Amino acid sequence: LDKDIQRVMVALDIREDTVAEAIEKGVDLIIAKHAPIFRPIKDLVASRPQNQIYIDLIKHDIAVYVSHTNIDIVDNGLNDWFCQMLG
Repeated sequence: LDKDIQRVMVALDIREDTVAEAIEKGVDLIIAKHAPIFRPIKDLVASRPQNQIYIDLIKHDIAVYVSHTNIDIVDNGLNDWFCQMLG
């Protein structure tokens, strides 16, 4: 990424409405917990809703950073909290 980041959005998931809001607000980077890609992308056919998300991100030059496992593995993080709640 060779771009100055001016506006950042934080989201749990990257969905159509998330990307639409990011575009509307001129966001440069979305930091999300859950990755938008779980399986290899075989094509970028715009008629598929999930692919349209990727196309919109690329078209509007919006970077994505996913922190799912980074957050889960940290000491005193979510996994530790869940374990404490379960006893």
